[in-house]
Amino acid sequence: MREVGVKAERFALNEVRRGLIFSPSGEVLELERGRKEALVLDREAFDKHLAELAVEEGVELWLRTRCVDVRDTKKPTILLTGRKKGEVGTRVLAGADGPTSLVARKSGMMGRRRFIRCVQAEVKTEVEPDTVEVYLGGPSIGLFGWVVPAGEVARIGMGTLRGDPGEGLRSLLKSLSPRLRGEPKKLSFGLIPYDPPRHLVKDSVLLVGDAACQVKPLTGGGIYLGLSCALKASEALSHSLEREDPASLKLYSKEVRRTFGREFMLGRKLRELMSVLSDGELDALVKCLNEPRLREEILKKADFDHHSSLLEVILSNLPLLLTSLGPGALTRMALKGMIGLDLRGI
Repeated sequence: MREVGVKAERFALNEVRRGLIFSPSGEVLELERGRKEALVLDREAFDKHLAELAVEEGVELWLRTRCVDVRDTKKPTILLTGRKKGEVGTRVLAGADGPTSLVARKSGMMGRRRFIRCVQAEVKTEVEPDTVEVYLGGPSIGLFGWVVPAGEVARIGMGTLRGDPGEGLRSLLKSLSPRLRGEPKKLSFGLIPYDPPRHLVKDSVLLVGDAACQVKPLTGGGIYLGLSCALKASEALSHSLEREDPASLKLYSKEVRRTFGREFMLGRKLRELMSVLSDGELDALVKCLNEPRLREEILKKADFDHHSSLLEVILSNLPLLLTSLGPGALTRMALKGMIGLDLRGI
């Protein structure tokens, strides 16, 4: 948040200082450095604050209005329905319309994105207020479950690459039942996009945020990356409009790839690694990462906002990890292209 000049502390429900990663059999990797790592935000209040800041800068909000069509990427025109209806022409169109972005589809920039299907509930739960819990394998059916303290409740959720996330959440809630102090409420569903499109800009149209798959490849968090990329987009937009040069929008693509390209690539490799490992292999991985030297290296190098740092630790200790995981994992990783990386830059 500091990098993009947004003061988020006033919207914080909790500060995160510790993480617990559970393998399918219950092996626990505890990560704590005695400092604040992240904030759990009141997202509704935070988003409202961002909207108010935009209005103060001259942005006109059209509420209860939906874009249903985009025509012509060179001289964009959008078709609106709802409170405001009709066609609106614009010099530049920024698609910040979520993971299934209409702007991306209509402009031919959807790419081959895939989605992590997610479901989350809020439940009164016995939980340490500064601790996030992550559950690998088992009911997560290919990805992870989470317990995040958020004020008087905990956000308990499941993200899956395969199967029904609702089924996974029910299984996770059942396993946590001795700690639950109420019924699940405020159930929400969502999609986390991954595999960023090859192009973020086409003529006078650009994509940003979830519409551009600008999320952390492992956990799917999008606030940090979305705001950082939005800042780069705004700079390119200003440059383009001031010079009446749509081609300068491509500076945005170059800046995003220069700053986050390696992060997206390595983070995607880490997520793919987690998705191909069996429950037994995930147990072996967590047990191996709990080895004192490796755990110390993770605490020294890992960065909450840059998940590639964790993959760098894994790759730098690949022989040890492959010995722990066994030949089956090695074969699947090779087939996925995860162990053909050039390690010279790591």
